[in-house]
Amino acid sequence: MKHSLLYLALTFGLAVAVPAAMAADPAGNKPKAAKKVKKDKKSKKKAEAQEETPAAEEAPATDAEQAPANAVGEALKGVNFITDTKPRYDAKFYIYLTTAGWCGPCNREMPNVVKQYPLMLKKDVQLIMVSADQQPEAATHFMKRNRGDFPCIMGNPTTETQKLPGYRDTHAIPQAILVDAAGNVISIGRAQEIIAGWDKMIKGK
Repeated sequence: MKHSLLYLALTFGLAVAVPAAMAADPAGNKPKAAKKVKKDKKSKKKAEAQEETPAAEEAPATDAEQAPANAVGEALKGVNFITDTKPRYDAKFYIYLTTAGWCGPCNREMPNVVKQYPLMLKKDVQLIMVSADQQPEAATHFMKRNRGDFPCIMGNPTTETQKLPGYRDTHAIPQAILVDAAGNVISIGRAQEIIAGWDKMIKGK
């Protein structure tokens, strides 16, 4: 009888002690399965967050990047020349020379232009003659009379000159404009000065 009572007392004590111990430590001894579920949820949330974050887009190209390497050369491909001689589209520099057969200073300067032209080509400088004559025939006659063999466009009206990057009309002739291949003006002014000093103006450019 005593043994039976002792057995019942021990059994009752264990039944009370085990739940109490579990209640006293609700977070410290969680089953491993529960920890794994929590970890999986965190990984899933992290993956979803990464999917929702848009990838960094490449910055759009600037105007400078979009522009052709030789803007003047590209523009000249769309210009109407009155001469059979066509320009170099890959030159490093260009000279726009505005002149006319009826202009006294232009006639006096033309021998210097003809003399300098072959030297210009050797240094990757292309001369473009812009005629201020009223008719193409007058412009071609002016060049033949002076033995000029360079590309020529009509500058009056100025629809063709508007296609030339860097061209400026100062309403004075003979006028010369020295530009780089991108159309940036290096020098603009009297033709006599630029024709005489173009080689010095392009040094270091």
